[in-house]
Amino acid sequence: MIVGEGNQSRLVIPVTNILHDPYRFRMDPEEELKAFLLAEEKGWEILAIYHSHPQGIQHPSPTDFTELTFPGVI
Repeated sequence: MIVGEGNQSRLVIPVTNILHDPYRFRMDPEEELKAFLLAEEKGWEILAIYHSHPQGIQHPSPTDFTELTFPGVI
């Protein structure tokens, strides 16, 4: 997760992929919550969420779009 204010990133917070799968990604719920709480504590917002496709495409997959759970977040 990338957190910050406005268009200025302040911190990148890595979150574990609990699926341990090179083709699917699901954030560890505890780490995800900690990231949200840290951002709130600092008065920041979640600016972007990203993951890589180490053996695949270099852009969001159709699955990435269908599983998007944070509307308004890049």
